[in-house]
Amino acid sequence: MASRWHVLVPDFEVSTDEFYQMIKSAIEAKRVPDLEISEIEFREGGLMSARRRYLRLRRERLVFDVCSAPFGTSWFFSCRAGEIPMHLKVWEIVAMAATIGGFFLLHMAIFGINAGSAVFLLNAAAVIFLLNCLTATSLYGLDAILLRTPVVGAFYERYFRGNSYFREDTRQMYLQTVDGLVRGAVEEVAGQTPGGVKFMQDDIETNIGLFGWIRELFRRPWSR
Repeated sequence: MASRWHVLVPDFEVSTDEFYQMIKSAIEAKRVPDLEISEIEFREGGLMSARRRYLRLRRERLVFDVCSAPFGTSWFFSCRAGEIPMHLKVWEIVAMAATIGGFFLLHMAIFGINAGSAVFLLNAAAVIFLLNCLTATSLYGLDAILLRTPVVGAFYERYFRGNSYFREDTRQMYLQTVDGLVRGAVEEVAGQTPGGVKFMQDDIETNIGLFGWIRELFRRPWSR
């Protein structure tokens, strides 16, 4: 499940660095696989506005952006789940076509027309086979690198990176685990305060489909 929620704790203050470190430690203890942790800044408003620091938890293109910050004499915590969109742009198609054409011409120059064509097709078949087998052979590190690689990542994910029940299950487990850990951290630091922990809005929850997320979760940009 994915969720977006906010918690306001009246007359309370906590160190943002300590709170973020608490989440990092909890994630390390759970050994959540293939999870990347970083800090990212979003502007509060326009171009000249101040920046607000968020903790980003990312697995594949699925992200959680967590915030801990003051609000008057109170303190708030927020957690947003989202998916970094994958777009195959025209220039990427042109760049990929040019790259493939360049490799084809290189084979022609080295091996000649007939032998070069055969070697090129064999190499292409080997690359396609490898790309289709990356996750099946547990080469998740290379899989993650390809997903982040400009041009190549979009083609790899769209045409070669197959989906499966297992991948869908691990996505769901990632979402539930991280969301639970963030909520647990909030309860640990603020749950025993006099006012308790109060939600500013009801949880917004939805099932993840195999090919996308509900658009309600993507109203804000997910990159700098």
